[in-house]
Amino acid sequence: MRPNILNPLFATLTALPGIGPKLEKIFARLLNRDGEPPHLIDLLFHLPTGFVDRRNQPKLSEVVPDTVVTVAVTVERHRPPPPNRPRVPYNIDVGDDTNTLTITYFNARKDYLQKLYPIGEERYVSGTATLYDGHLQMVHPDRVVDAEGFAQLPLIDPVYPLTEGLHPNQIRKALDLVLARLPQLPEWQDEAWLAKNRFPDFGAALGAIHRPEAPDALEPEGLAWSRLA
Repeated sequence: MRPNILNPLFATLTALPGIGPKLEKIFARLLNRDGEPPHLIDLLFHLPTGFVDRRNQPKLSEVVPDTVVTVAVTVERHRPPPPNRPRVPYNIDVGDDTNTLTITYFNARKDYLQKLYPIGEERYVSGTATLYDGHLQMVHPDRVVDAEGFAQLPLIDPVYPLTEGLHPNQIRKALDLVLARLPQLPEWQDEAWLAKNRFPDFGAALGAIHRPEAPDALEPEGLAWSRLA
């Protein structure tokens, strides 16, 4: 018999807001649960394989090309492609008090980008900056948030294995909901052994891996991974 305290973790993913039958099938493929619905615990143990470090927050004039940066910019202008030319990229000009940056999207909806980048407002944009024709450019940023969103932006951003049809943000959002439902489990390891090894409890270890505050939290020899092992 499964202890009752574990039952919430064996609910299907459709118990989470925003996950319907169609998305559930995609998660089932990702989590190797073809033929049966995936559970919350399956997603909880879908662990990251790496991370993106978003702590580099330079002024635009200090950006080093071909690096991941998180920059605070003001939206200046939208330059959508001409009518009937869908292959031409959609460009958005942004800047700070030191330089300008062109944000480029391919095959993106105009109404979506205009809502995401309101002219005259500040946005925090994170992604790989490059030089194109001598000008600073960022193609399809990973994250675009306002000041409120930036306060919650993970600067050490875990990278998860994916499958076709699933966006990284969908995994992150679902994991946030699962972590919030993780019950406080009674400790089953020897207290003296835990103290000697400085191991966190089970829930804290999972939280440190899925929402790391520093890169070393994701190292296999780190305390969180060792505790789970």
